[in-house]
Parts: sequence; C-alpha cells; structure tokens
Amino acid sequence: EFNLFCIKKIFKNIFKNFFKLSLNDIYLKSLIDSYNPKIIIGQNLEGYIFRIKNLCKNIFCIVYQHSFFYECEKETYKKLYSGKKCDLFISYSKDDTKFLSKLIEAEYISLGSIKNNEIILNKSENKEIPLLLISEHRKSPSKLHLEQKIKLCEYIREFSKSKNIVPCVALSAIRDDKKKYRRLDQEIDFYKKYLINFNWRNENSFKTAGKSNLIICLSSNMGIEVLSRGYKTVFFNLIGDKDKDQVNPYLIKNRPKYFFSNLNKETIKNRLNYYFDLKIKNWLLESNFTENSIPFDEGNSKFKKIVNEIASIKNENK
Repeated sequence: EFNLFCIKKIFKNIFKNFFKLSLNDIYLKSLIDSYNPKIIIGQNLEGYIFRIKNLCKNIFCIVYQHSFFYECEKETYKKLYSGKKCDLFISYSKDDTKFLSKLIEAEYISLGSIKNNEIILNKSENKEIPLLLISEHRKSPSKLHLEQKIKLCEYIREFSKSKNIVPCVALSAIRDDKKKYRRLDQEIDFYKKYLINFNWRNENSFKTAGKSNLIICLSSNMGIEVLSRGYKTVFFNLIGDKDKDQVNPYLIKNRPKYFFSNLNKETIKNRLNYYFDLKIKNWLLESNFTENSIPFDEGNSKFKKIVNEIASIKNENK
C-alpha cells in the first residue's frame, strides 16, 4: 500500500539513487527515512529487515527467529541468508545461533520465541480440556505429512474413546498468522472425517493450551513453544520416523519419553495413559523440559530490557 506521507522523500531518493536502487528499495528507504526510527525489529522470514539494514546502515536492526527449522531446510536457509547482516539476532536456541551465525553477520542472543514470550497467560491448575491436539493442517501437504496426520488422528480417536473424553483441536486456521489463508472450513472437514468426535474453540490457541491437561502434536512449532512454558506436551515423531531430515531439532538430542519415536502401538497407549494421568507437579520435576525445548522469556522482559538499553545509547549519541 502506497504511503503519501513519504512522497517528498521518494522524489529525493529517486534523484539520488535512481541508478543505484530498485523502485521498491527507493520506496522502502523513503518510508524509513520519513519516520526516522532509531531501532527496527522484524522477523527473519519476511526479509524486509535485512533490506532495511542494507539501505539504512545507521538504523539499529533487530531480527528475531520466526520458527524452528528442520535439517532439510538448512540448504534453503543458506541460499536465503548467506551474507545478510543485522545488528542483533534473537535466536530460538544456542544450537540455532551456531548455525545461523555462519550465515548472518550479527550479535546473537538466544531468548526462545519472541511471539510466544509476549503472550501472557493466566496460571491455573484447573485443566478443563482433557486433551488438546495442535493442528498442523496445511492446504497442500506432502503425501507423508497427510498420511501421518491421519495416523495421529487414529491414535487420538482410539485413546479418547478409551478415556471416554472428547478431544479439543487447536485449529491452525484461527491462529493470527494463518487467518489470511481462510482455510477454516477445509480444516474442520478434515477433522470431521478423521477424528470424527471433537470440539474446538475460537480463541487464542495458547490460551486453549493453558487450559489443557495433555497437549499432543506431530512436530509443531507451537508444540515446542508450549513445552518451553512447561506445559505437558507429547510429540509423535511419525514424520521424522519416516524421514530423518524432518525430526524436531530440540527433542532428538535427548529423546525424552514424551518424544514418541519408533514406538509400537502398545507402548504408545501405555505412555499416553501415563502422561494423561501424570500430575503437573510431577511432570515439571521429571520432564526436564527446559533442556528439551527453547528458552522462555515471559513477557519478553529480557528482550525489552535490551531494546531499552539500545534506545538509551542511541538517545545519548544524538
């Protein structure tokens, strides 16, 4: 969308940079010049933040990691990010820093998921939802992904029947970053076909997770985010068991028992029963979730402190 506020800057930059920059970059630079921010924050997948750093070198650019990546995605990351620069990169974990720092020139700090950290939830031991499935529904999934989603629904359907409960699904289509795809009806139809008896809530999925006794997923990014909060979460490595390049990078290191990998049906049933009945205080003691997930900076307190410190330095150097 064109912003008339920066029209003067656009003409100025056309005159100065017509043969140096594309029209898109001239507009982006003009927009930034018009507002003259000291700090700009953006996530890595959109890419604008790296363009801004290249165009406006005096602005302090902070990039935060949007989501985790599989082994099979690393070659794509190398093509996308090799030679990129920013001032500060907020990674999910130290392992992510180790890989990304070879591609992106920046100072690094590992604070987990900025998006997850920012969501403040009420702490309650009243878990009114017995079982929550984090949906990983996509418009055109691979054959492997579709097959394993159906298989997971079968496990949950059988387990729910044995416990006489109705599972809840945290639908992908109602999440803020997925609403634009308008796939709610398609997603509901999928679970009507394969899960059959379930319910869902039109609310923030993290809020729903906070009310859930047991959370189940395949290898969801949201799954690792709620695990970082200490929520009782089980991961079915059904896709990773078939393709080693699509294994959750945090859980594979220690292989905790709530990482269901290459298990027979009876073992899965026994472990589901165990974690379903496990008291949260015992889960927190035995799960070692902090070593199997990413950091959790509640309210982004550490991140905001860093931003305030940078802003103070920028003000002093006016």
